[in-house]
Amino acid sequence: GSLSHLVDCFDWQGVKRPQVPLEQTVVVELDIAGFTAGRDAEAAVPPQHRNTYLGVLDRLEDIKATGATAVLLANVFLSSTKTVAPGANGSSSGVTVDGPEVRRPLSYFAPDTR
Repeated sequence: GSLSHLVDCFDWQGVKRPQVPLEQTVVVELDIAGFTAGRDAEAAVPPQHRNTYLGVLDRLEDIKATGATAVLLANVFLSSTKTVAPGANGSSSGVTVDGPEVRRPLSYFAPDTR
């Protein structure tokens, strides 16, 4: 694959390198905020781990249960998550929607300090 050169030079620090052929690879894409702070996460992720990489580790068994052999983390960037949903003919409906599906990037590679 196109990233094989990165895997070949990666220091596995004594851990056995995964031996999953590309044609058998199952990738799951995660939005960290949605996966660690959504309704499904409330029981598994402590409040201090929500919206963090640690929250992903708290739900590792859920990832394994999907049969995934690789995890792709969705872009992390400063964004606006609240928008006004468009109404008929493109007019503003006044309905505010929130969530990862409506993220609007403000600055790529900038940490979100909220």
